[in-house]
Amino acid sequence: MFRRIAFLSAALIVSAGAATALAQDSKAAPANTEAAQPKAEIKKIGIGDKAPDLKISTWVKGEPITEFRRDQVYVVEFWATWCGPCIAGMPHVSEVQKEYKDKNVRVIGVNIWDEPKNVEPFMKDKGGNDKMQYTVAIEEKYEGEKNVRNGKMSAEWMKAAGQNGIPTAFIVDKSGTIAWIGHPMSMDEPLKEVVAGTWDIKAAAERSKKQAENEGKLEKVYAEISAAAEAKDVAKLKKLMAEMKELSGMSDDDMAGTAFSLYMKAGASSEAYAAAKAAIAGKGRKNAMLMNSIAWTIVDPENPVEKPDYDVALSAGEAAFEASGGKDPAILDTYATCLFKKGQVDKAIEIQSKAAGLADGDMKSELEARLEEFKKAKK
Repeated sequence: MFRRIAFLSAALIVSAGAATALAQDSKAAPANTEAAQPKAEIKKIGIGDKAPDLKISTWVKGEPITEFRRDQVYVVEFWATWCGPCIAGMPHVSEVQKEYKDKNVRVIGVNIWDEPKNVEPFMKDKGGNDKMQYTVAIEEKYEGEKNVRNGKMSAEWMKAAGQNGIPTAFIVDKSGTIAWIGHPMSMDEPLKEVVAGTWDIKAAAERSKKQAENEGKLEKVYAEISAAAEAKDVAKLKKLMAEMKELSGMSDDDMAGTAFSLYMKAGASSEAYAAAKAAIAGKGRKNAMLMNSIAWTIVDPENPVEKPDYDVALSAGEAAFEASGGKDPAILDTYATCLFKKGQVDKAIEIQSKAAGLADGDMKSELEARLEEFKKAKK
């Protein structure tokens, strides 16, 4: 069965705003059998450092950028055609470019960890051109390099900054300095302050340094959180999540989506639904994959939950629908299922028909079967 992630494990705490991707299986690059070629030592970078140069082989969409201009702010966002979280976040990144188009902000989506030949089909045949309403480019690869992970911007930006997951965004301020690094879904507030000139880059650098120092401690806490959720030890889970919040510097808003998944796994439905409502009301609402995951966890017919709250499911399903632009068949299927569970059968049939029309292969067969279920229920 195709599907849409259910529980986010403790190691995937990214609704969070740490610079990791939304799912580990989606952030690992395709396997390469070729050994990586040795490269010159890469200078480490972080918040407060001068941004490295852009090293682009192909400008796919938008005007080429030859240098960082002093009167402009830039968002350099890294993505790949195989990365589900990257694709799920594209509507939000497009909204950011739209919001700041008249405020001297340029968003650049740089393809890395990918075969360059995959980009054109993605843009033409898989909706990339519509999804990415901002500048799109492909990083320059090292001559003779066979490993797609070893491109120049992969090395001089991502690896140099200690970033191991995509999507990851870098905000470069008007002085050409890296002002912020993190998940694109979490860049709204930092970008707003950078553009307004109120961003405290020194404080941001200190927070980043503290987070890096706490990485080892966080890994231990992540493992303990997973174990507590499996053991359904809710009291211990709450204690560990408070510790994680302190070590990571995340806000309650950042942690809401992850809290929902962990509490559901622990069987603490009241705590889970409270966290889900917080995620829906907060910045998580713009994260189509997160909203879809919350909704489907509640309505999944193959993995029924003990106390389903269909009002929460429908709110999350609607948010996922809005964030995705209504063009993702899996999200449409989730939304339709939520509507059906709430007794809105006609609307469910309408949305499910659209989902089945957009799908293909095994997914299409599954969605058509569910559509028939809805139609039979109406009769």
